[in-house]
Amino acid sequence: MTRMHRLDVLRGCAILLMVLDHVLAVGLLHWGWLPGWHLLRVTVTRPAMPIFMLVAGYLWHVKADNPFPWVRWVQLCGAASVSAVVMHVLGFPQPDILAVFALVALSARLSASYPLTSVVCGFSQAFYLPIFGGATYEPGHILGLCAVGVLWSRADRALSTVLLSPPPPDSDGSGAMEARLNGQSRKIHVARVSE
Repeated sequence: MTRMHRLDVLRGCAILLMVLDHVLAVGLLHWGWLPGWHLLRVTVTRPAMPIFMLVAGYLWHVKADNPFPWVRWVQLCGAASVSAVVMHVLGFPQPDILAVFALVALSARLSASYPLTSVVCGFSQAFYLPIFGGATYEPGHILGLCAVGVLWSRADRALSTVLLSPPPPDSDGSGAMEARLNGQSRKIHVARVSE
């Protein structure tokens, strides 16, 4: 599979936001409420985790035959273990987001196959049956966002198929398609989009 530049850019932005978020979190914990720090944390750096989860879900769909290989899962568990120790040493008692993601990643194949069900079940768990009481992201938040990433990938693939395929020839050779809208026949001209 070739690398997808736009996903790499999204991940890079998410990494920078995540680093800034953690620096601000440690600063808030050790130095108190410096002016503007909390505002930055609740606005600017908050999209980091959702971006990561959307990209993960996108890739779960792209790699549908093996959405989350076991080797990756073991690496994630190792990183979660190290991160949990560091978080404990720094004084953060909540469960580590990587550990929660490792738990959710076990459902990658199921989420890639049934994304709408995963969205509903995930966000229902997060809102109606919270496990962590707001201390960190719930498994349902992560599952729901990953499933939205799968839907994004499906929509992206469907849209690129429609836009990049040549228009079917019509009987008059104009490249128009016949479509029915509200019971009425309409001609739609489809233009080919070049990359």
